[in-house]
Amino acid sequence: MKKLFIIQLLLTVLICLNVTENSPAQSIYFTNPVNSQTVHDAINEAATQTTIPLNLTYGWELSNDPNLIGYYIKLFPPPYPDQQSNIGNGIDQWWYLPPATYTWRLELWETYNGQGSFKVAEQTITFYVKHTIIVTNNFYDGTVNIDGEAKSNGSSSFKITGENLLVGAIDQQSGNYYRVWNQSGINNSKWQRKPMNAGNFQPINGGTTRNFNYTVASNDNGAEIQGVLKKRYDIYRDDQTEFDGTVPAGIVANIVDQNSGQISAPFQQNINGKDYRFVWWTDDHNLATERTIWPIDNETYTALYKYPHHSNNANAYANNSQRKFVRTPDGTMYITYESMDYIWVEKSTDNGQTWNIMNNGKPLNTDEAKLPSMDYGAADNTFVVVWQEKWGTSYKIRYAVYNPSDNTFRIDDVDFSPPGTGFSDINTNPVVGWSYGNNALFVWESVTHQLYYSICLLNVPSTT
Repeated sequence: MKKLFIIQLLLTVLICLNVTENSPAQSIYFTNPVNSQTVHDAINEAATQTTIPLNLTYGWELSNDPNLIGYYIKLFPPPYPDQQSNIGNGIDQWWYLPPATYTWRLELWETYNGQGSFKVAEQTITFYVKHTIIVTNNFYDGTVNIDGEAKSNGSSSFKITGENLLVGAIDQQSGNYYRVWNQSGINNSKWQRKPMNAGNFQPINGGTTRNFNYTVASNDNGAEIQGVLKKRYDIYRDDQTEFDGTVPAGIVANIVDQNSGQISAPFQQNINGKDYRFVWWTDDHNLATERTIWPIDNETYTALYKYPHHSNNANAYANNSQRKFVRTPDGTMYITYESMDYIWVEKSTDNGQTWNIMNNGKPLNTDEAKLPSMDYGAADNTFVVVWQEKWGTSYKIRYAVYNPSDNTFRIDDVDFSPPGTGFSDINTNPVVGWSYGNNALFVWESVTHQLYYSICLLNVPSTT
Protein backbone atom coordinates (compact mmCIF):
# COMPACT_ATOMS: atom_id res chain seq x y z
CA MET A 1 0.00 0.00 0.00
CA LYS A 2 2.79 2.38 0.91
CA LYS A 3 4.57 1.54 -2.34
CA LEU A 4 1.43 2.35 -4.34
CA PHE A 5 1.11 5.79 -2.63
CA ILE A 6 4.71 6.68 -3.51
CA ILE A 7 4.13 5.71 -7.14
CA GLN A 8 1.02 7.94 -7.32
CA LEU A 9 2.91 10.84 -5.77
CA LEU A 10 5.75 10.51 -8.28
CA LEU A 11 3.25 10.36 -11.12
CA THR A 12 1.63 13.62 -9.95
CA VAL A 13 5.03 15.35 -9.75
CA LEU A 14 5.91 14.16 -13.26
CA ILE A 15 2.62 15.50 -14.59
CA CYS A 16 3.27 18.91 -12.98
CA LEU A 17 6.79 18.96 -14.39
CA ASN A 18 5.44 18.09 -17.80
CA VAL A 19 2.93 20.98 -17.62
CA THR A 20 5.64 23.37 -16.58
CA GLU A 21 8.07 22.23 -19.28
CA ASN A 22 5.47 22.61 -22.02
CA SER A 23 4.04 26.01 -20.82
CA PRO A 24 5.32 29.57 -20.62
CA ALA A 25 5.35 31.18 -17.15
CA GLN A 26 1.74 31.70 -16.17
CA SER A 27 0.92 34.87 -14.22
CA ILE A 28 -1.88 36.81 -12.64
CA TYR A 29 -1.67 40.43 -11.56
CA PHE A 30 -3.74 43.30 -10.24
CA THR A 31 -4.11 46.31 -12.57
CA ASN A 32 -6.33 48.33 -10.24
CA PRO A 33 -5.37 48.71 -7.51
CA VAL A 34 -1.67 47.90 -7.63
CA ASN A 35 0.66 47.27 -4.74
CA SER A 36 1.03 50.26 -2.36
CA GLN A 37 -1.58 52.26 -4.25
CA THR A 38 -3.74 54.79 -2.41
CA VAL A 39 -7.34 54.64 -3.49
CA HIS A 40 -9.45 57.77 -2.99
CA ASP A 41 -12.54 59.18 -4.63
CA ALA A 42 -14.92 61.87 -3.48
CA ILE A 43 -16.16 62.86 -6.95
CA ASN A 44 -17.72 59.66 -8.22
CA GLU A 45 -21.45 59.74 -7.62
CA ALA A 46 -21.15 56.36 -5.95
CA ALA A 47 -18.80 57.77 -3.30
CA THR A 48 -20.32 58.38 0.11
CA GLN A 49 -19.18 59.97 3.34
CA THR A 50 -18.05 56.55 4.59
CA THR A 51 -17.12 54.50 1.48
CA ILE A 52 -14.93 54.90 -1.56
CA PRO A 53 -15.74 53.08 -4.84
CA LEU A 54 -13.05 50.76 -6.24
CA ASN A 55 -13.13 49.41 -9.79
CA LEU A 56 -11.25 46.12 -9.37
CA THR A 57 -9.37 45.03 -12.49
CA TYR A 58 -6.70 42.39 -13.09
CA GLY A 59 -4.96 40.44 -15.85
CA TRP A 60 -3.45 37.00 -16.36
CA GLU A 61 -1.35 34.85 -18.67
CA LEU A 62 -2.26 31.17 -19.34
CA SER A 63 -0.24 28.17 -20.40
CA ASN A 64 -0.20 27.24 -24.11
CA ASP A 65 -0.16 23.58 -23.23
CA PRO A 66 -2.56 21.69 -25.56
CA ASN A 67 -3.82 19.72 -22.55
CA LEU A 68 -5.15 22.93 -20.95
CA ILE A 69 -8.94 22.74 -20.99
CA GLY A 70 -9.93 25.54 -18.56
CA TYR A 71 -9.00 27.97 -15.85
CA TYR A 72 -10.52 30.02 -13.04
CA ILE A 73 -9.46 32.80 -10.69
CA LYS A 74 -9.80 33.08 -6.98
CA LEU A 75 -9.88 36.35 -5.02
CA PHE A 76 -9.10 36.48 -1.33
CA PRO A 77 -10.27 39.99 -0.20
CA PRO A 78 -10.31 40.12 3.61
CA PRO A 79 -12.34 41.14 5.49
CA TYR A 80 -14.85 40.14 2.79
CA PRO A 81 -15.68 36.54 1.72
CA ASP A 82 -13.53 34.81 -0.89
CA GLN A 83 -14.77 34.91 -4.49
CA GLN A 84 -14.13 32.64 -7.46
CA SER A 85 -14.66 33.46 -11.12
CA ASN A 86 -16.54 30.25 -11.91
CA ILE A 87 -18.81 30.18 -8.89
CA GLY A 88 -22.01 32.20 -8.44
CA ASN A 89 -21.71 35.73 -9.83
CA GLY A 90 -17.98 35.43 -10.14
CA ILE A 91 -15.67 38.16 -8.89
CA ASP A 92 -17.22 41.56 -8.25
CA GLN A 93 -15.89 44.45 -10.33
CA TRP A 94 -17.11 47.29 -8.10
CA TRP A 95 -16.32 47.45 -4.43
CA TYR A 96 -17.39 50.11 -1.92
CA LEU A 97 -14.78 50.19 0.78
CA PRO A 98 -14.46 52.14 4.02
CA PRO A 99 -11.02 53.73 4.47
CA ALA A 100 -8.51 51.19 5.78
CA THR A 101 -5.41 49.19 4.81
CA TYR A 102 -6.21 46.10 2.69
CA THR A 103 -4.12 43.06 1.73
CA TRP A 104 -5.72 41.03 -1.08
CA ARG A 105 -4.57 37.97 -3.07
CA LEU A 106 -5.38 36.71 -6.56
CA GLU A 107 -4.79 33.10 -7.64
CA LEU A 108 -4.82 31.63 -11.14
CA TRP A 109 -5.91 27.97 -11.44
CA GLU A 110 -5.56 25.92 -14.63
CA THR A 111 -7.38 22.68 -15.45
CA TYR A 112 -5.71 20.00 -17.61
CA ASN A 113 -7.29 17.10 -19.46
CA GLY A 114 -7.35 14.10 -17.19
CA GLN A 115 -5.08 15.80 -14.68
CA GLY A 116 -7.31 18.08 -12.59
CA SER A 117 -6.80 21.72 -11.56
CA PHE A 118 -3.63 23.31 -10.30
CA LYS A 119 -2.76 26.76 -8.87
CA VAL A 120 -0.18 28.11 -11.28
CA ALA A 121 0.23 31.77 -10.21
CA GLU A 122 -0.72 34.21 -7.52
CA GLN A 123 -0.15 37.83 -6.49
CA THR A 124 -0.65 39.52 -3.13
CA ILE A 125 -0.84 43.29 -2.82
CA THR A 126 -1.40 45.78 -0.04
CA PHE A 127 -3.28 48.97 -0.86
CA TYR A 128 -4.78 51.84 1.05
CA VAL A 129 -8.29 53.26 0.84
CA LYS A 130 -8.43 56.80 2.17
CA HIS A 131 -10.82 59.65 2.73
CA THR A 132 -10.49 62.68 0.46
CA ILE A 133 -10.57 65.75 2.69
CA ILE A 134 -10.52 69.20 1.10
CA VAL A 135 -8.86 72.05 3.04
CA THR A 136 -9.88 75.63 2.27
CA ASN A 137 -9.79 79.21 3.42
CA ASN A 138 -13.14 80.88 3.93
CA PHE A 139 -12.30 83.37 1.15
CA TYR A 140 -11.46 80.51 -1.25
CA ASP A 141 -8.09 81.88 -2.29
CA GLY A 142 -4.46 81.82 -1.27
CA THR A 143 -2.66 79.10 0.63
CA VAL A 144 -3.24 76.88 3.65
CA ASN A 145 -0.94 74.59 5.63
CA ILE A 146 -1.67 70.88 5.33
CA ASP A 147 0.49 68.58 7.43
CA GLY A 148 3.18 71.25 7.68
CA GLU A 149 3.31 72.11 3.98
CA ALA A 150 1.86 75.22 2.33
CA LYS A 151 -0.69 74.18 -0.28
CA SER A 152 -3.07 76.02 -2.56
CA ASN A 153 -6.56 76.69 -1.27
CA GLY A 154 -8.80 73.70 -2.02
CA SER A 155 -6.00 71.12 -1.93
CA SER A 156 -6.88 67.62 -0.76
CA SER A 157 -5.42 65.38 1.90
CA PHE A 158 -5.93 61.62 1.93
CA LYS A 159 -6.40 60.01 5.32
CA ILE A 160 -7.55 56.80 6.95
CA THR A 161 -10.11 57.01 9.75
CA GLY A 162 -8.40 57.85 13.03
CA GLU A 163 -5.38 59.52 11.43
CA ASN A 164 -4.48 63.11 12.32
CA LEU A 165 -4.80 65.91 9.80
CA LEU A 166 -2.71 68.93 10.80
CA VAL A 167 -4.21 72.09 9.30
CA GLY A 168 -2.73 75.55 9.68
CA ALA A 169 -4.00 79.02 8.87
CA ILE A 170 -1.68 81.43 7.04
CA ASP A 171 -2.09 85.21 7.33
CA GLN A 172 -2.12 86.55 3.78
CA GLN A 173 -3.23 89.20 1.33
CA SER A 174 -6.23 88.35 -0.81
CA GLY A 175 -7.71 90.96 -3.10
CA ASN A 176 -8.11 94.23 -1.24
CA TYR A 177 -7.77 92.74 2.23
CA TYR A 178 -5.17 91.18 4.44
CA ARG A 179 -6.63 88.10 6.15
CA VAL A 180 -5.49 87.11 9.63
CA TRP A 181 -6.11 84.47 12.27
CA ASN A 182 -7.90 86.51 14.92
CA GLN A 183 -8.21 85.60 18.59
CA SER A 184 -8.92 89.07 19.98
CA GLY A 185 -12.14 87.92 21.63
CA ILE A 186 -14.38 89.63 19.07
CA ASN A 187 -15.15 87.96 15.74
CA ASN A 188 -12.65 85.17 16.46
CA SER A 189 -11.25 82.84 13.83
CA LYS A 190 -12.09 79.13 13.93
CA TRP A 191 -11.91 75.86 12.04
CA GLN A 192 -15.15 74.49 10.68
CA ARG A 193 -16.29 71.38 8.81
CA LYS A 194 -18.82 70.68 6.08
CA PRO A 195 -19.59 67.01 5.27
CA MET A 196 -19.94 65.76 1.70
CA ASN A 197 -23.14 67.09 0.07
CA ALA A 198 -24.00 69.18 3.14
CA GLY A 199 -25.09 72.79 2.87
CA ASN A 200 -23.58 74.44 5.90
CA PHE A 201 -20.37 74.49 7.87
CA GLN A 202 -20.35 73.66 11.56
CA PRO A 203 -17.62 74.72 14.03
CA ILE A 204 -15.17 71.98 14.98
CA ASN A 205 -14.98 71.40 18.70
CA GLY A 206 -11.68 72.81 19.95
CA GLY A 207 -10.79 74.27 16.55
CA THR A 208 -9.70 77.65 17.83
CA THR A 209 -5.92 77.50 17.35
CA ARG A 210 -4.08 78.59 14.23
CA ASN A 211 -2.51 75.14 13.88
CA PHE A 212 -5.06 72.47 14.63
CA ASN A 213 -4.73 68.68 14.81
CA TYR A 214 -7.94 67.24 13.44
CA THR A 215 -8.74 63.56 14.02
CA VAL A 216 -10.29 62.07 10.89
CA ALA A 217 -13.72 60.53 11.43
CA SER A 218 -15.31 57.59 9.64
CA ASN A 219 -17.66 59.88 7.68
CA ASP A 220 -15.05 62.36 6.48
CA ASN A 221 -14.83 61.29 2.85
CA GLY A 222 -15.49 64.39 0.75
CA ALA A 223 -15.58 66.64 3.83
CA GLU A 224 -14.29 70.21 3.69
CA ILE A 225 -12.21 71.54 6.56
CA GLN A 226 -12.10 75.32 6.46
CA GLY A 227 -10.09 77.94 8.29
CA VAL A 228 -12.01 81.14 8.93
CA LEU A 229 -9.62 84.06 8.65
CA LYS A 230 -10.83 87.59 9.25
CA LYS A 231 -10.36 90.74 7.23
CA ARG A 232 -7.81 93.11 8.69
CA TYR A 233 -8.52 96.62 7.55
CA ASP A 234 -5.76 99.04 6.64
CA ILE A 235 -6.47 102.42 8.21
CA TYR A 236 -4.86 105.40 6.51
CA ARG A 237 -4.57 109.01 7.67
CA ASP A 238 -4.41 112.03 5.41
CA ASP A 239 -3.37 115.43 6.78
CA GLN A 240 -5.28 118.18 4.99
CA THR A 241 -3.26 121.37 5.37
CA GLU A 242 -4.06 125.00 4.81
CA PHE A 243 -1.22 125.68 2.38
CA ASP A 244 0.49 122.40 1.49
CA GLY A 245 -2.40 120.33 0.20
CA THR A 246 -3.16 116.88 1.52
CA VAL A 247 -0.16 115.05 2.96
CA PRO A 248 -0.59 111.25 3.23
CA ALA A 249 0.54 109.83 6.56
CA GLY A 250 0.19 106.24 5.29
CA ILE A 251 -1.18 103.32 7.27
CA VAL A 252 -1.62 104.30 10.91
CA ALA A 253 -3.48 101.22 12.19
CA ASN A 254 -4.56 97.70 11.29
CA ILE A 255 -7.92 96.68 12.74
CA VAL A 256 -9.70 93.34 12.38
CA ASP A 257 -13.27 93.32 11.06
CA GLN A 258 -15.89 93.99 13.79
CA ASN A 259 -13.17 95.14 16.18
CA SER A 260 -12.37 98.65 17.34
CA GLY A 261 -9.01 100.34 17.42
CA GLN A 262 -7.20 103.58 18.17
CA ILE A 263 -5.85 106.09 15.68
CA SER A 264 -4.26 109.43 16.39
CA ALA A 265 -2.92 112.53 14.69
CA PRO A 266 -0.18 114.80 16.06
CA PHE A 267 -1.46 118.01 17.61
CA GLN A 268 1.38 119.98 16.08
CA GLN A 269 3.60 119.23 13.09
CA ASN A 270 5.97 121.15 10.86
CA ILE A 271 5.37 120.75 7.13
CA ASN A 272 7.55 122.68 4.68
CA GLY A 273 8.57 125.10 7.41
CA LYS A 274 5.03 125.85 8.58
CA ASP A 275 4.00 125.11 12.16
CA TYR A 276 0.58 123.49 11.66
CA ARG A 277 -1.91 122.79 14.44
CA PHE A 278 -4.56 120.11 14.56
CA VAL A 279 -8.09 121.43 14.05
CA TRP A 280 -10.35 118.38 13.87
CA TRP A 281 -11.16 115.16 12.09
CA THR A 282 -13.14 116.00 8.98
CA ASP A 283 -15.70 113.23 9.64
CA ASP A 284 -16.31 114.20 13.28
CA HIS A 285 -15.42 117.69 14.49
CA ASN A 286 -15.86 116.88 18.16
CA LEU A 287 -13.11 114.27 18.53
CA ALA A 288 -9.64 114.88 19.90
CA THR A 289 -6.38 113.93 18.25
CA GLU A 290 -6.72 110.36 19.54
CA ARG A 291 -9.93 108.53 18.72
CA THR A 292 -11.56 105.10 18.66
CA ILE A 293 -12.91 103.79 15.37
CA TRP A 294 -14.98 100.78 14.25
CA PRO A 295 -14.05 100.35 10.58
CA ILE A 296 -16.11 98.32 8.12
CA ASP A 297 -13.55 98.43 5.32
CA ASN A 298 -10.13 99.77 4.45
CA GLU A 299 -10.63 103.40 5.38
CA THR A 300 -8.94 106.78 5.25
CA TYR A 301 -9.44 109.35 8.00
CA THR A 302 -8.55 112.96 7.35
CA ALA A 303 -7.21 115.43 9.91
CA LEU A 304 -7.46 119.16 9.18
CA TYR A 305 -4.44 121.33 10.00
CA LYS A 306 -4.29 125.11 10.39
CA TYR A 307 -1.28 127.41 10.16
CA PRO A 308 -2.09 129.95 12.91
CA HIS A 309 -2.36 133.64 12.02
CA HIS A 310 -2.44 132.90 8.29
CA SER A 311 -5.17 132.65 5.67
CA ASN A 312 -5.20 130.91 2.32
CA ASN A 313 -7.55 133.64 1.10
CA ALA A 314 -5.50 136.56 -0.21
CA ASN A 315 -8.52 138.85 0.31
CA ALA A 316 -9.11 137.86 3.93
CA TYR A 317 -8.56 141.49 5.07
CA ALA A 318 -9.31 143.26 1.81
CA ASN A 319 -12.89 144.32 2.60
CA ASN A 320 -12.40 147.55 4.57
CA SER A 321 -16.11 148.03 5.17
CA GLN A 322 -15.95 145.16 7.65
CA ARG A 323 -14.26 145.30 11.00
CA LYS A 324 -11.74 142.45 11.42
CA PHE A 325 -9.95 143.60 14.56
CA VAL A 326 -11.01 144.75 18.04
CA ARG A 327 -9.32 145.53 21.33
CA THR A 328 -11.50 145.11 24.42
CA PRO A 329 -11.21 147.49 27.38
CA ASP A 330 -8.94 145.03 29.21
CA GLY A 331 -6.40 145.38 26.40
CA THR A 332 -6.96 141.95 24.83
CA MET A 333 -6.76 141.95 21.04
CA TYR A 334 -8.92 139.81 18.75
CA ILE A 335 -8.97 139.26 14.98
CA THR A 336 -11.34 137.37 12.71
CA TYR A 337 -10.79 136.15 9.17
CA GLU A 338 -11.79 133.46 6.68
CA SER A 339 -9.48 130.66 5.57
CA MET A 340 -10.30 127.31 3.97
CA ASP A 341 -13.98 128.46 3.93
CA TYR A 342 -13.97 128.61 7.73
CA ILE A 343 -14.31 131.56 10.12
CA TRP A 344 -11.46 131.87 12.62
CA VAL A 345 -10.92 134.03 15.68
CA GLU A 346 -7.50 134.62 17.22
CA LYS A 347 -6.51 136.23 20.47
CA SER A 348 -3.43 138.09 21.69
CA THR A 349 -2.71 139.13 25.27
CA ASP A 350 0.79 140.54 24.59
CA ASN A 351 -0.11 143.43 22.33
CA GLY A 352 -0.01 141.36 19.16
CA GLN A 353 3.36 139.66 19.67
CA THR A 354 1.79 136.19 19.70
CA TRP A 355 -1.61 134.93 18.62
CA ASN A 356 -3.62 131.85 19.54
CA ILE A 357 -6.61 130.36 17.75
CA MET A 358 -9.70 130.50 19.94
CA ASN A 359 -12.60 128.06 20.22
CA ASN A 360 -10.16 125.26 21.14
CA GLY A 361 -8.33 125.69 17.86
CA LYS A 362 -11.51 125.21 15.82
CA PRO A 363 -13.39 127.55 13.49
CA LEU A 364 -16.77 128.99 14.42
CA ASN A 365 -18.59 127.27 11.57
CA THR A 366 -18.82 123.82 10.04
CA ASP A 367 -20.37 124.62 6.64
CA GLU A 368 -18.77 126.84 4.02
CA ALA A 369 -18.64 130.47 5.17
CA LYS A 370 -17.13 133.85 4.31
CA LEU A 371 -16.94 137.57 5.07
CA PRO A 372 -16.68 137.75 8.87
CA SER A 373 -16.91 141.01 10.80
CA MET A 374 -16.79 141.81 14.51
CA ASP A 375 -17.46 144.29 17.31
CA TYR A 376 -16.91 144.26 21.05
CA GLY A 377 -19.04 144.89 24.11
CA ALA A 378 -17.53 147.57 26.27
CA ALA A 379 -19.05 146.40 29.52
CA ASP A 380 -17.90 142.81 29.73
CA ASN A 381 -14.72 142.64 27.62
CA THR A 382 -16.53 140.38 25.18
CA PHE A 383 -17.19 140.55 21.45
CA VAL A 384 -19.46 139.29 18.67
CA VAL A 385 -18.61 137.96 15.21
CA VAL A 386 -21.02 137.87 12.27
CA TRP A 387 -20.58 136.11 8.90
CA GLN A 388 -22.34 134.71 5.84
CA GLU A 389 -22.69 130.90 5.82
CA LYS A 390 -23.91 128.42 3.23
CA TRP A 391 -27.28 126.91 4.08
CA GLY A 392 -28.36 124.12 1.72
CA THR A 393 -28.67 125.80 -1.71
CA SER A 394 -28.98 129.22 -0.09
CA TYR A 395 -27.25 131.09 2.75
CA LYS A 396 -27.88 132.58 6.17
CA ILE A 397 -26.38 135.26 8.41
CA ARG A 398 -24.91 133.83 11.62
CA TYR A 399 -23.21 135.28 14.65
CA ALA A 400 -21.17 134.10 17.64
CA VAL A 401 -20.96 135.81 21.03
CA TYR A 402 -17.86 135.22 23.12
CA ASN A 403 -18.20 134.56 26.85
CA PRO A 404 -14.87 135.36 28.54
CA SER A 405 -15.94 133.75 31.82
CA ASP A 406 -15.82 130.23 30.42
CA ASN A 407 -13.96 130.92 27.15
CA THR A 408 -16.83 129.66 24.96
CA PHE A 409 -18.91 130.93 22.06
CA ARG A 410 -22.68 130.91 21.69
CA ILE A 411 -23.65 130.66 18.02
CA ASP A 412 -27.04 131.59 16.56
CA ASP A 413 -28.76 132.78 13.38
CA VAL A 414 -29.58 136.37 12.51
CA ASP A 415 -31.53 135.86 9.29
CA PHE A 416 -32.01 133.52 6.32
CA SER A 417 -31.72 134.38 2.66
CA PRO A 418 -34.74 134.47 0.31
CA PRO A 419 -35.39 131.13 -1.40
CA GLY A 420 -33.37 130.59 -4.54
CA THR A 421 -30.57 132.91 -3.53
CA GLY A 422 -27.36 130.91 -3.57
CA PHE A 423 -24.36 131.30 -1.28
CA SER A 424 -22.11 132.22 -4.17
CA ASP A 425 -24.64 134.59 -5.79
CA ILE A 426 -23.83 137.49 -3.49
CA ASN A 427 -21.37 138.78 -0.93
CA THR A 428 -23.60 140.14 1.81
CA ASN A 429 -20.71 141.83 3.70
CA PRO A 430 -22.46 141.60 7.10
CA VAL A 431 -21.41 144.02 9.85
CA VAL A 432 -22.37 144.34 13.50
CA GLY A 433 -22.44 147.13 16.04
CA TRP A 434 -22.78 146.30 19.74
CA SER A 435 -24.37 149.01 21.86
CA TYR A 436 -24.42 149.15 25.62
CA GLY A 437 -26.38 146.32 27.14
CA ASN A 438 -27.07 143.28 25.01
CA ASN A 439 -28.47 145.00 21.92
CA ALA A 440 -26.63 144.51 18.67
CA LEU A 441 -27.39 145.87 15.21
CA PHE A 442 -26.65 143.55 12.28
CA VAL A 443 -26.65 145.00 8.75
CA TRP A 444 -26.08 143.14 5.48
CA GLU A 445 -26.59 143.55 1.76
CA SER A 446 -29.26 141.61 -0.13
CA VAL A 447 -29.05 140.10 -3.58
CA THR A 448 -30.90 143.19 -4.87
CA HIS A 449 -28.25 145.41 -3.25
CA GLN A 450 -30.61 146.61 -0.57
CA LEU A 451 -29.53 146.88 3.03
CA TYR A 452 -31.25 144.71 5.62
CA TYR A 453 -30.85 145.02 9.35
CA SER A 454 -31.72 143.14 12.49
CA ILE A 455 -31.59 144.30 16.07
CA CYS A 456 -30.98 141.40 18.41
CA LEU A 457 -30.66 140.76 22.07
CA LEU A 458 -27.49 138.74 22.00
CA ASN A 459 -28.80 136.33 24.61
CA VAL A 460 -32.11 135.73 22.79
CA PRO A 461 -32.17 137.03 19.19
CA SER A 462 -35.34 138.64 17.82
CA THR A 463 -35.44 139.71 14.20
CA THR A 464 -37.04 143.08 13.28
